[in-house]
This record gives sequence, structure tokens and C-alpha cells, in this order.
Amino acid sequence: MTRLVVPSVLTDGRDEIRVQRAWPRSGDPELVTLRVEGRDELGHVRAGEAVLGRDGSVASVRLVAHGLDPRLPGLAHAGGRVVGHRLGRRAVSQCEHRFTKVVRPSAAASTLSRNAMGSQLAARAGFLAPEVAAGPEGTMHLSVLPGRSLEEAAMFEPQEWLSAWDAWGAAWPDFTASPVVQLPQHSPQREADVLMKWVRGAAEHGVLEAPTVAVDAAREVASHLFDGAAQPLVASHRDLHDQQIFFDATSGGVALLDLDTLAAAEPALDLGNLAAHVEWRVAQGDWSTQQGVVALTRIVEVAEYMNVDLIRLHLAVRAAALRLGAVNCYRPALQRLAGAWTTRWALGEPSLALDLIGPSNKKENIS
Repeated sequence: MTRLVVPSVLTDGRDEIRVQRAWPRSGDPELVTLRVEGRDELGHVRAGEAVLGRDGSVASVRLVAHGLDPRLPGLAHAGGRVVGHRLGRRAVSQCEHRFTKVVRPSAAASTLSRNAMGSQLAARAGFLAPEVAAGPEGTMHLSVLPGRSLEEAAMFEPQEWLSAWDAWGAAWPDFTASPVVQLPQHSPQREADVLMKWVRGAAEHGVLEAPTVAVDAAREVASHLFDGAAQPLVASHRDLHDQQIFFDATSGGVALLDLDTLAAAEPALDLGNLAAHVEWRVAQGDWSTQQGVVALTRIVEVAEYMNVDLIRLHLAVRAAALRLGAVNCYRPALQRLAGAWTTRWALGEPSLALDLIGPSNKKENIS
């Protein structure tokens, strides 16, 4: 199968966008449909849908007007500057003192409930957390917190970087110890299903570098996730990565953001996802190797403190890395790097994260 190259520029005949992100919607033997997000000539975030031929040719493009979405009526009066928009699913706008999330009205109640509960649990654990308030037509307002995202590693002084990861590590075990009785369960089977959905879908759509190798590796990891000895479920962010963690160097406070996916999951899941994202930042060149080592060392220390099983942590890192590669293979600027990354993880080549975690056959109980 010819590899599908996602176009970096799309036009509907009137407007043109530089594509920054894309998500698969459907595919068949001839065509692939993607939801796309990019910026137009004025720098506005725009969302749309593109239908591509398997050879990369563009069959059709539909772009919605800036700040509008037929399935997200609340976006029209969210105010501020749109900073993210996935057509028909969600959008985010930013004002000086708040962010506004916009979802379909039918999803508003559950999204609000998870964010409000997540903020409460985060605050009890010692994290800074945004105030959450409901708005009309599927909108939700969140207060702006001080500090900057850990994604912006270049903006941190070395001591600030250490302090940020220390602050996260001090609060994270308490967050996971929160009661889980009211949280939806994200079982190992569900995590295996998510992994296979992304990797198999990317293979079927033709965006991977070595699709057969990637699918085989994902299938192996998924089988071990499901068949292995899972640990008891704990409170989980379920999408923990560097962009979700803010650090305020002035107060020393650390914040946890975007708790839409709050659930009960294995303790290895969030730590593995965070570790995979750390290594991805190093691979992109956004973080230095030393910054990556600092972050990964703290993640491993937290895992040891929490008695996270090393076999499960290895599996969580590998699952997250394969899924992360598949997700980024739809993004034009990252497709080449993501393809090589996915192949490397599928082949089991050396990993900074797995090297620091240590052998996966080690079964000691660390307290």
C-alpha cells in the first residue's frame, strides 16, 4: 500500500489553511476522511473536513467559518480567541481571565461533572486546579491559572525544571489515592481497545511507515495488557502529559488541567503515558535529553513510591508510545518523525524511558 501523505495546506476554493492537526473520521478502499484543524491567512484557527484519495490527492474540502460549528452551537457566543477546534466534537476559546470549553450540548453534563470532580480531587491532593462553571449550550468556563505548561521546557531554568517535577511528584500519589467509587472504569481491556483502534486505523488509512510491524506490536502489547495481572484501579487523569501540567515558579504550585477523561484506571496508565510523551518531546528536539532524564527519573521514583508493577509500567509506556505515534502520523509536520518513531517502538529498539524504568521482569515490591 502506498503511504498516504497528509497535505500541509488545504483550500475549499475560498479560504486556505495550514493544517496543524488531523483526526481520522472514516476510510474505505479508495478514500480517507479526516477532520482537520489549522490556521488561515489571518492566523485564525479553522476547522473542517477533508476527503483524500489513497494517493494523497484531495477529493473535497469543507471549512467552517472561524468561531462557528453547526454541532457546537455554544461556540458562536463563547467569546475570546479560538485556540482549538475539532469539527463537531469540541472547541476551546481563551479570554484574559478564563478558558471556555465547548462540546455538543448532549455531552455537556458529563463533561462538566468530570471536570468539576477532577478539580476537587486535584485540589485535595495539593494541585492547583481551575474553577469550573457551566455555561449555555454546551459551554463550560474554567479560570486561568498562573504559570506555564511543562511543554515549554525551553522557558524553564534548570532549578525551576527540577522544582516543577518535584512538585508534580509530591502531589501525584495523593491524587491517585482519591476515592474511585464514582469514577467510570477504564479497564486494561479498554486501554487495549484504544491502542488497537488507533494503530489499526492508522495502518488501514495508510499513514504509517511500517503498518504490518506496528499492528503486530500493538496486538502483542494489547494481549499482555488484557491477559496480564492488572493492579487495582486508582483515580486517573487518563490523558496525562506535559501540556496538562502547569508550574508556577513564583508560588511553587503545580496545576493539573483538562480532566475531561477522569476515570479509574491502573496506576501504570498515567505514568506510562506521561513517560512516553516525555520521550516524544526529546525525539522532537523540543526538550534536551537532560530535561527528559530529569522528568523520567521523577516519574520512575513516583512509580516506585506507589508500588507500580514494572511489567505493567513497561506495557503502559509501550502502549502509549505506539498510540502516540499513530496519532501524530495524521499531522503533516510530524508525520515523517511519527512514522519512524512508531516503527522504532514496534521493533523494540532502545528507549530512554524503558532504560530508566529498568528490566520489566523485575518483581520487587518497593515501598
